[in-house]
Amino acid sequence: MFDYYVLEDEEHKGYLIRQDPISLEEMFYDSDRCNWSECDIILKYMDLKNENFGKYHLINEKEAVVYINRLMFMKYFGNGFQNGVEV
Repeated sequence: MFDYYVLEDEEHKGYLIRQDPISLEEMFYDSDRCNWSECDIILKYMDLKNENFGKYHLINEKEAVVYINRLMFMKYFGNGFQNGVEV
């Protein structure tokens, strides 16, 4: 089981992060490569001293699957979505 975060800051808006709650290993979904790639970013969003503190929201696994499907839709069918959000 993983925790899923969608980032909301200006630089990483829309990034989907998957984190193992035990090992704290994290990956982001790379829609260009259609796979998960290693990263080390989410703890910065949980640091009170960081300007991006709290600029994320948690989603469940089912929502993450829908989110990835939307990212793939954007990639292949154009700009009907922006950063995974319907416009």
